[in-house]
Amino acid sequence: MQLYVNGRPQGAAVKLAAAATARGATYKPWSAREGLQFGRSVIRGQGGLFFRGRIDESAVWQRALTEDEVLQEARLERDGVPANELVAQWDATSATGTTIGEFSPYPHPAMRLSATGAVLDSDDQALTLDGVSGYASVEGPVVDESGSFTVSARVKPAGRELATKPIGYRAQVAGQRSGGQSSWALWILKRTDDIYQWQFTRTATDSLGEVTHETVVTPAADLAELDTWVDVTGVFDAQAPFEAIDPADPSQTREGLGTLRLYVGSSFMHSSGSPGFDAVQQGSGELAAGRGAQGGTTGHYLPGSLRQLRIWTGAMDRNQIGHQVLDPTVDDATPLSQ
Repeated sequence: MQLYVNGRPQGAAVKLAAAATARGATYKPWSAREGLQFGRSVIRGQGGLFFRGRIDESAVWQRALTEDEVLQEARLERDGVPANELVAQWDATSATGTTIGEFSPYPHPAMRLSATGAVLDSDDQALTLDGVSGYASVEGPVVDESGSFTVSARVKPAGRELATKPIGYRAQVAGQRSGGQSSWALWILKRTDDIYQWQFTRTATDSLGEVTHETVVTPAADLAELDTWVDVTGVFDAQAPFEAIDPADPSQTREGLGTLRLYVGSSFMHSSGSPGFDAVQQGSGELAAGRGAQGGTTGHYLPGSLRQLRIWTGAMDRNQIGHQVLDPTVDDATPLSQ
């Protein structure tokens, strides 16, 4: 008997006969004769252990799937394309006051603006951030980060304010906090006085807050444009394989699961490093636009404007990004998996 989560085996398989023998018992296979249960357990004829949450894409097979088949099933593909569903959407284009409303089919709260440095500009139809103290935030997370997800922000970096920042400054467009780090984040990096680059990162920490895994996807050559609206999209594909160095033996490689991809508009940004990230990481706490956490410190304020932040389950491909992220006529509230 084996449990898988997002296509990954959880621990070693249990040999039922051997486990029964170890307890001084005999394993006796049996077949259930009553109805299939979703959302509860039935023990001695009584229902209980009720599940709180949402269940979708359920399937049962009359055989044992192979490990490769389980991995493929976790991708939830339809016609060869990974399914996705919009699970969070904060839109500042029509927001007023001190909050940015959330418009997905799921019950997430509005983002609240910081006390200073963040203003909803009705003329620009955007959240304007000063790059010093301004941001908007909400309690997260809103997606299972151990599985595949896609995050996209419509942002306009402010060139004049970024010019005053030191070389090496990283401004976080949006990200999910995990202790003193950002579990995932979209950034703009000031590499030199004239060179800026987009980044998509994932970071895993241990129980003490120490970084155990970090992957930074930085375009090998493409530069970030300033003072213009850009759709920046990060994709984490939890089932995509890659070759990784074996930590037990650095001279050997092993197959890992999970890769990051970065898109600017519909253009795929080729990374200058390995995009592999195979840690099982789930952020908690603040999900913010305009500031982030790194190295145990909070800051990394973004000077510029933000119109929209959206998060989907599933790893979008380039075609889906072109239609769902960039084409405003697509109804994001309708899941592709249905």
